[in-house]
Amino acid sequence: MFHRIPAPRSASNQPRDEFYGPVTYQTDFSVFKNTKITERFTSQLRLEVFNLFNNRNLGGLGTTLGGNLGKATHTQDIDNGAPRIGTGAARNVQLALKLLF
Repeated sequence: MFHRIPAPRSASNQPRDEFYGPVTYQTDFSVFKNTKITERFTSQLRLEVFNLFNNRNLGGLGTTLGGNLGKATHTQDIDNGAPRIGTGAARNVQLALKLLF
């Protein structure tokens, strides 16, 4: 196999964006109900579901030499430094009561 010498000021001879990480599938859902209390005050009951279908969204591929090269070993929330919240986390459900004035 023939390898070319990398161009000046470049790290390798691989073209840009040749490899892509895993695809993200996430569906978020929310339902809320407003109830008028007085002329000025309204209460809002909210139900929010993040990652409704509980899809597993893997993070980036390992880039260091060793056992994890080219493997996705974490989900996106862990790769982004926010475990259990944000894109890639398992299904999250939250219920809230909000007072609007």
